[in-house]
Amino acid sequence: MIVQVWWGFVTIYLSLYCGIQASPIAAEEAFLGPRIRLPGKDDVKGPALKRKGNEQGAVITSSVPSSFNYQATDGLTAYDSRTRDGGNSWSLIPPDGALCVGNGFMLEAINAAVVIRNSETLEALTEPQSLNTFFGVGNVAYNRTSGEIGDNIGDPVCVYDEDTKRFFFSVYDQEKNNSNWNHVNVAVSTNEDPTLGFQTFQFLRQDVAFLDFPHLGLNEHGLFITFNNFPFGASEEEEEDGKNEGRRRKLDLSTDFYSFIIAVSKRKLAAAASAAGAGEPFSTPDSVVFDLAPYLQHSVSPAMNVRSKKNNKNQERYSSALNGVQYFIGHGSDSNAEDDYYWNIDAHEINVFALTNTASLDDITPDVKLSITSVESGIEFVNPDEYDFIQRPSQFVGSYRVDSLDGRINDAKFFDNKIHAVCSTAMADFGEGAIDDQPIVAIAYMFIEPHWDDGVLSASLEMEDEGVIALAGSSLLMPSIAVSQSGVKVIGTSVMGLNYYPTAAFVVLDEKAEQQTIHITARGKAALYEWLGDEKYRFGDYSAACTDGNDVYLYNEFVSVDKYPIGSSNHAMRITKLTIEDDNRHGREHHGLLSTVFFSSSGDSLNSGAVVSITMVSAFVAVVLGVLGWRVASKRFEGQSWMDVSSAHNLL
Repeated sequence: MIVQVWWGFVTIYLSLYCGIQASPIAAEEAFLGPRIRLPGKDDVKGPALKRKGNEQGAVITSSVPSSFNYQATDGLTAYDSRTRDGGNSWSLIPPDGALCVGNGFMLEAINAAVVIRNSETLEALTEPQSLNTFFGVGNVAYNRTSGEIGDNIGDPVCVYDEDTKRFFFSVYDQEKNNSNWNHVNVAVSTNEDPTLGFQTFQFLRQDVAFLDFPHLGLNEHGLFITFNNFPFGASEEEEEDGKNEGRRRKLDLSTDFYSFIIAVSKRKLAAAASAAGAGEPFSTPDSVVFDLAPYLQHSVSPAMNVRSKKNNKNQERYSSALNGVQYFIGHGSDSNAEDDYYWNIDAHEINVFALTNTASLDDITPDVKLSITSVESGIEFVNPDEYDFIQRPSQFVGSYRVDSLDGRINDAKFFDNKIHAVCSTAMADFGEGAIDDQPIVAIAYMFIEPHWDDGVLSASLEMEDEGVIALAGSSLLMPSIAVSQSGVKVIGTSVMGLNYYPTAAFVVLDEKAEQQTIHITARGKAALYEWLGDEKYRFGDYSAACTDGNDVYLYNEFVSVDKYPIGSSNHAMRITKLTIEDDNRHGREHHGLLSTVFFSSSGDSLNSGAVVSITMVSAFVAVVLGVLGWRVASKRFEGQSWMDVSSAHNLL
């Protein structure tokens, strides 16, 4: 260990003062590794950036940063969902987790169950309910005696509004017997205590398309609901692509799917819910609907507003001048792709949408305006949905393969006049022992700043405000991002790969570091159980992340047991709460350039003291004492890299 620490001093000194990364292998080379050909592709794909940016490897640990108070508990499970309503409910994959916090309460939901918790202790305050019962649709999901199929309710998502002191909870609702008739349900708590009841409002009932992937955003005036529109009867074709078989939908704007945005006054909704709770007459407020088909926009995510300790002057000025603004973000579409499939995301283009004059939502006749701009990312996005991913080495061939869904923007928060967004991207595995033609999933993050000039929207994305985080030999699935009121950024994810069953974890993001630390909050205990016999299930979606002051809450999927005693999946959700006590202390531990990680020379242990922080003086003294042993140490550690972390995978 003495030799390793000495070598670390030398490496850091040279990196800082000479502008190079000394032998062992340079950090960038270690991260990129040998490029491989991904299945079914003619050209080599990897995590390459069009321009120099943040290419970040990662290490993984069971420890938690000492600058946080940490609480965690297991959340809802597939078993909870399957056993609701006397067993007349579904066990659904994926769970599509929802989590929101405010006023001392937490709303937690999955497909297809919901519970209210105490946000301080994380203890449940109610028994889990089925979504069918919670939304009062008058039937169960599946009556196992009569065989009757009730409303198919799913994709839960929720937010808490500090202004109205209300929880807003949304799902899609496909009406009973698999009817084409479906709509969006929005439940609003009737008062400040969500355990006392909700009132459900129905939006956009129709029978020509399926309203999928609802997401919610809030600003000072409105509630904003986005969803993808899947027309019934759109053509599908099966395609065999090497090891992969998938269903793809041709892009046809007359039939194919695109996105919608619904805008409605949050105060009108809250007032109507309060009236309903008091037994008084109420009505569903009028809404404004925006169709994004003309922009070829397949999916957008609202940028949930996060209140900062200090106000950003540009953010305040724009919001005031525009009479209220709400942002949305999504990948551009590659209209020049040879195969015009439904999810041909543009490799580099990000679209930013904005609704302005949102204060008019409180008027009798709202006059909300839509603007759009785009920005080019340096990240080369590769759609993970075209591939599948392993849970353990023994499961590489045959069953127990997992689908990561696609590369849509999973989550976005608006903080300090920047849209903080995360998504998934496929890339070549860069670790030792990488399996040929087996990609991994990485986390892509980007912080986009919108600008306004005489009412015209533009946006910028600086090189230091985007990056890719990858873990050798493992996939980081379905990220979500939280930003505390002091600006600390935390990304929740599910880890799965060569030595990890599906595991819940998080990253405290340090954009300046060349290496991120992934903290395990619940280690997976088994592979995802295929109780229906399919060869490939989706995993990790959707995660959730939110903040309440300087409390950060994460909600991520993992596998908690081998099997449940009733036919169902074996997935579960993990609730993690991080309280940031001292921002300055956090900054020293996680945002300094003088911090790195060392492994034992044998590569079979990761010491608890492996994270070594040094001062400039220490580095200088170390290099003076160590320069004579430079070439000896260089040979001793040849072929190893502190950025290649595959040797640490089976330690935790």
